[in-house]
Amino acid sequence: MILSVGINETVNLYGRYVRFNLVENSDGVKSDDRQNSESSQGKAQSAFDDLMMAHRKMILTKPYSEDTKISNNTRVLFNKILCMIQKAGSSLTHSSLESGTTLIHTLTDCLWYIDPFSHRMEERHCNLPLIFEHLAGFNNQARHKHKKEDIRYPALQSHVAKLELALESTFLNGPLWYSIKKALCELSEMCNKYCIYLKDDA
Repeated sequence: MILSVGINETVNLYGRYVRFNLVENSDGVKSDDRQNSESSQGKAQSAFDDLMMAHRKMILTKPYSEDTKISNNTRVLFNKILCMIQKAGSSLTHSSLESGTTLIHTLTDCLWYIDPFSHRMEERHCNLPLIFEHLAGFNNQARHKHKKEDIRYPALQSHVAKLELALESTFLNGPLWYSIKKALCELSEMCNKYCIYLKDDA
């Protein structure tokens, strides 16, 4: 089966795994075939230029501006996640920017919600994926002025549903997103496992 994908999708999937060799081949080119050969080379060069231009357009969501006096804030967590994605070498294109931004917000909201209850979840063998461990501790309920809320099945299940929906994004199928997608799947499974415990314990 042959799949037809656009330049942006091709770069997002295979950009870092493609090596380009520009070779000038004059062997065996007859004088009456020269025009066809030059035309063919022109098309190849044009495709190469399009591919490189699309690669330069690969982007990521812009981080929030941070207030250095605020350490207990979802914006800080959002920026930490963004930094993690950058270090992993993952990126988006203009066509996947909206779904990618939604994914980062979804992950931020989920990690923020379960953060105060991580120790209780670990007691049920629901451990954060290793790649997300450095993102724990941002939601310290002791610093909140409002009433502390306990973890609830409907709320956690809602986060699981949003994660599963975000995991359907096609850009996550690229090799540059492999480690992130794997961790997201593990996070979804972990939260779903604790949801079952909360439901049974109700």
